[in-house]
Amino acid sequence: MFLDIFPGSDIRKNKSLRISSSKDISKGINIRKDISPGISSSKDISKGINISKDTSPGINISKDTSPGINITKDISPGINITKDISPGINITKDISPGIDISKETSPRISDSKDIFPGIDITKDISPGITNPKISLQ
Repeated sequence: MFLDIFPGSDIRKNKSLRISSSKDISKGINIRKDISPGISSSKDISKGINISKDTSPGINISKDTSPGINITKDISPGINITKDISPGINITKDISPGIDISKETSPRISDSKDIFPGIDITKDISPGITNPKISLQ
């Protein structure tokens, strides 16, 4: 369990074999790289710029309620569940095979790209500009 409530810059690299849970409510710049297999759960309600890279196989669950700029790159095989209710700019690149479930309720400019086969379930009820997924299946 990781709890971050401090303002400032956070850089985390996680390569462990584990069950991971993180909660981030800090203000500032957050950079995360996760290449660990296992079950990952993260909750992000931080303000600022958030950059995350996920290359971990397994089950990944993330909830993002942070306003600001959010950049996510997901190349992990497995089951990925994402809930995004954050206002701001959200950029997602998903090149992972497997099952992807995302729920998007944020008012914002959204850009997502999906270039791998699999099952994709997307719910988008957000106002704003949306660039839909490009699926090369």
